[in-house]
Amino acid sequence: MNRSTIVFVILSSTLLLPACAGKSLDVGNANEPIQPAPDPGSSGGQAVATPTNVAVATAACATTNHGTIVPYKTPAELASSLVGQWYSCDPLKPSAMRKSPGIEFFADGRWARMVDDGNGGLHALTGVENEGTWKVYGKDGIYRDPSDTTPGDYPWVYIYTATGGFTPVSMGFESAPSRLHTEEATSATQTWLVPLTAR
Repeated sequence: MNRSTIVFVILSSTLLLPACAGKSLDVGNANEPIQPAPDPGSSGGQAVATPTNVAVATAACATTNHGTIVPYKTPAELASSLVGQWYSCDPLKPSAMRKSPGIEFFADGRWARMVDDGNGGLHALTGVENEGTWKVYGKDGIYRDPSDTTPGDYPWVYIYTATGGFTPVSMGFESAPSRLHTEEATSATQTWLVPLTAR
């Protein structure tokens, strides 16, 4: 290396140091939990239910009143009744629908479990067993998306986890008051759920 090259390197380094002084690369804190990606299907970025929502749902579970059956003839009609946040009236018994106090079904065919947020409300979980997709299964043996308007007999909603596991669930809806009754095909476990938000 000749003398002019050495002078150039020293001069270049001297000029760059002030520009870099006081700057640091923010790589985050290893002790802070990683936040889940925002969920575009819910308000505020994530599926949430307030403490008031939970209190109203808990009271609704305590009533013995049942409403009018809400029939459906297409996957889209089923979806219009199913999409939203639901609170399990018996969340402690083990089953696909009772692994958490709440569950949200999204219009795009996704679902997510909802658990206590520590303040009396609920928030969505992420992970291979806590979220997935759902499809409507007809007696014609065809799986259909929630937006399908083909009339038919649709006895099952298949709830898939991200790992590919699934549970076939029959669903029945009531209005005034709004309720959802589910029965799992594999275990015959029945669950009543009430909406977490106004329908």
